[in-house]
Amino acid sequence: MALGLDLQLTQLRRLLEKPDYDHKSFRSYIEKDPSVFARALFVEVVASDDVISDENARSYFDLRINFFDDFLSKPTKAAIKAAFEGMLEEWDID
Repeated sequence: MALGLDLQLTQLRRLLEKPDYDHKSFRSYIEKDPSVFARALFVEVVASDDVISDENARSYFDLRINFFDDFLSKPTKAAIKAAFEGMLEEWDID
């Protein structure tokens, strides 16, 4: 397996707390409910000391979601982004 795919798998296992899943399992899991992955990325964004505004949160999210570009379909990625935006609207960063 390529290094990038190994790193994606390692990060997905950590983010989604599914240590036994492979790429195929993750793809199915995320496609079934994209908000699960959005929530995991949102928690990571909120925990980051570098995120001090909605704009920072979106930038951080974009970096993270783009890391998984080869793994996520465009419709799934769009659904994850929409779910993330909904969470961000509810978050009071101030």
